[in-house]
Amino acid sequence: MYPVRSRPNGFKYLSFKKRSTCTAQPRSLDCEAATSNGMYLIIGLGNPDEQYKETRHNVGFKFIDALAKEAKASDFQLEKKLEAEVASGKFNNQKVILAKPQTYVNNSGVAVKKLKNFYKLKNEQIIIIHDDLDVPFGSTKLTPESGAGGHHGVKSILDQLKTEKVYRLKIGTGNSK
Repeated sequence: MYPVRSRPNGFKYLSFKKRSTCTAQPRSLDCEAATSNGMYLIIGLGNPDEQYKETRHNVGFKFIDALAKEAKASDFQLEKKLEAEVASGKFNNQKVILAKPQTYVNNSGVAVKKLKNFYKLKNEQIIIIHDDLDVPFGSTKLTPESGAGGHHGVKSILDQLKTEKVYRLKIGTGNSK
C-alpha cells in the first residue's frame, strides 16, 4: 500500500489564481490557460478493479480522492459515456473537475480525450496525476511538456491528445538508486 498524506506533497503545485492576479511561478501551473472557461480537469490514473486497489498504479486515484476531500467536491459519479468517475469542486477558489478513468491505466487516453472534448478544454487545462518509478518514493515532480517516459498510461493519453503539452504531476513510487 502506498500511503497518501492528509494533504499530499503535490498539492503545492496546484495554486490556481484568477487572471487578474495570475502570477507565474517557476514550475507552477499556467493559470492563464484555465481562464477561458474557468476550470481545470485533474485526472488521477489508476485501475478500477478491487484487486489493483493497493498497487502503485493506483496512486493517482488515491491522490484524486485526497484532493476531492480538500476541494469539498461532490461525490464521484460514474459517467459511462466518459468512461470515468467524475466529481467537481473548488480548489484555491478555482473550479476543478476531478476524474478517475475506468479504462485501466494503459488505456487512459480514451477516457481523457472524451473528458477533454466533453468539457471543451484546452490541453493546458488538463493535469494528469500518475505514479513514477524514477521519482523518489513520496516525492512529486511537475512536468509541463515531456514524453511518456515508459509509462503506458501516459503514452495512451499523449497519443489520444496528439500532444505532449499536458501537465503531469508524477508521484514517486520509487526505485532506490
